[in-house]
Amino acid sequence: MKNFDIIIIGAGPGGSFAAKAAAENGYSSCILEKEVISNNGRYKACGG
Repeated sequence: MKNFDIIIIGAGPGGSFAAKAAAENGYSSCILEKEVISNNGRYKACGG
């Protein structure tokens, strides 16, 4: 099992920013997202 310093719920703008800020400050993080994240442009990242 891998351990993380921070667990982030949601990969929207706030969660993504939190993960970036954590990494910049030396923390490891894991983002949990209920939706499928893909590269085909069908993922709505900003609410809804």
